[in-house]
Amino acid sequence: MTITQEQKTKEVQAWWDKNPFTLGAATGDYKGHDLVGRIPEEKIDLHYFQEVDRRFRKHSGTGAQEDGKPLLSTLIDYQYIRGKKVLDIAVGTGLHSTAFAEQGGEVVGIDLTPFAVMQASKNLELRHVKGSMMQMDAQHMTFSSGSFDFVNAWGVSYAYA
Repeated sequence: MTITQEQKTKEVQAWWDKNPFTLGAATGDYKGHDLVGRIPEEKIDLHYFQEVDRRFRKHSGTGAQEDGKPLLSTLIDYQYIRGKKVLDIAVGTGLHSTAFAEQGGEVVGIDLTPFAVMQASKNLELRHVKGSMMQMDAQHMTFSSGSFDFVNAWGVSYAYA
């Protein structure tokens, strides 16, 4: 039996719904990884997001950013992003979205799952930066062509059914 792209997308969405990108204890299929697993919403506060940032910086290494510099600052020209429209695909915890917003980008983030949209929205709110997070499939975006000056899709992959 052939799996349609829509069925595959629903499988991916269900998996990420069950195993969201968080600081939670590993559960399900993401064996041993300390950044995946559903946690109670009430435990998601500024300290939580600061710890996500700390761990991401540790795992991405000094080649991605220097201590005290914005996230991914050796890879991204934040001067270019300032005042520009930024699309962040697959927002997860909003880690990148908040970095773009803190550096002056006009951020729109999308994710397949409502949990990720909630996390990213809360991250922006707690850090007092603006951005718009919404649930949307990156394969079927509703934005007009040319709507964004910069697009980020960190860790996103695509596979045909």
